[in-house]
Amino acid sequence: MVADRKLAGGDVHEYPGGGGINVARVITRFGGKAQALWSCGGDTGSRLGRLLDSEHLSHRPILIDGEVRQNVIVTDRSTGEQYRFGMPGPRLSEEERLRWIEALRAIPTSVEYVVISGSLPDAAPVDCSVTCFGLCRAERESSSTPSKTRSAAYSRSASTSSNRTRESSKR
Repeated sequence: MVADRKLAGGDVHEYPGGGGINVARVITRFGGKAQALWSCGGDTGSRLGRLLDSEHLSHRPILIDGEVRQNVIVTDRSTGEQYRFGMPGPRLSEEERLRWIEALRAIPTSVEYVVISGSLPDAAPVDCSVTCFGLCRAERESSSTPSKTRSAAYSRSASTSSNRTRESSKR
């Protein structure tokens, strides 16, 4: 990669990604059952839904007004190095955050694991993921069914997004 030069791209691939989506994809590939909940908005959200459908992944989109963000990954073919660009994501309204809370509360108590993963939307409270995990846990503890919830994971480094990979060569 050379700064300030026009570089030719090729082999463009688009695939679904983001913290929780990637976890659900791997579980499904290994024969497990998983459902991904994700923010769905704009043309990118529509494409992401189609990509998830094409992989036969069980998913539940949570509708939002903003455009779901994309990440771009550029691979320099001459070195194999990757450059990852995370685009800004949407700001969720109070109504959209409430949709998420209701979706989390609706997760059946029979679900063994809940993975809360992904980057937080702009202006989200810092303890947002702790609150989400607390909701899931409280629903299980208050149910008459004994809880089997054992684990939750959180990562600020991933995002609910559509990822694009481009390979670049010096020209």
